[in-house]
Amino acid sequence: GSTWTKTSNNNQTNYISSFCSISPETILAGFNSEILRSVDSGKTWTTATSVGARVWSMAASPGNLVLAGTYGSGVYRSTDGGINWRSSSEGLGYGIIYSLLLASDGYIYAGGANGSISRSVDDGASWIKVADIPLPAWSLIDDGVGNIYAGSNSGVFRSTDQGKNWFPLGRPIGWGVYSLGIDKSRFLLAGMMGGGIFRSSS
Repeated sequence: GSTWTKTSNNNQTNYISSFCSISPETILAGFNSEILRSVDSGKTWTTATSVGARVWSMAASPGNLVLAGTYGSGVYRSTDGGINWRSSSEGLGYGIIYSLLLASDGYIYAGGANGSISRSVDDGASWIKVADIPLPAWSLIDDGVGNIYAGSNSGVFRSTDQGKNWFPLGRPIGWGVYSLGIDKSRFLLAGMMGGGIFRSSS
């Protein structure tokens, strides 16, 4: 990371909101209302599709399943590694999707700007709303042992029952937990909208 080279053209630089890696060579990027695709480890990019709304979040399985959450058009889904896409928002109930999680329990979770948490049991083909947390659901992450965490303006929340119920874990100093990470010891990392990174102590 000590040196950087621009690999997109001037029409692909306005707003890159998310990245998603399918393989070491194939990478997707959310750009305004388009999804860009690279098959040479990010050296060159082509437009895979336009979804008509800003792409906010992306997630991929080890196979060819890829999901994109948008600002206003719900979720888009690809089953061929990001080449072709179609709307996949049945049952979602809200169009602004800030976060997506392909969890270790085999389900997929979507977090909405209104605080809604939706779950899919069919690889993102359809959804059912399972809960609400204080808005918005900026980020979702799991620890691989049955716990799912969500970050919102009111702090961090945890679910131990596949998203049905959520319990507050507190809020680091700052305004809004914009992103979440987890280390090898399963301690949480919280990136704050007001600045700073915080690490949980339990």
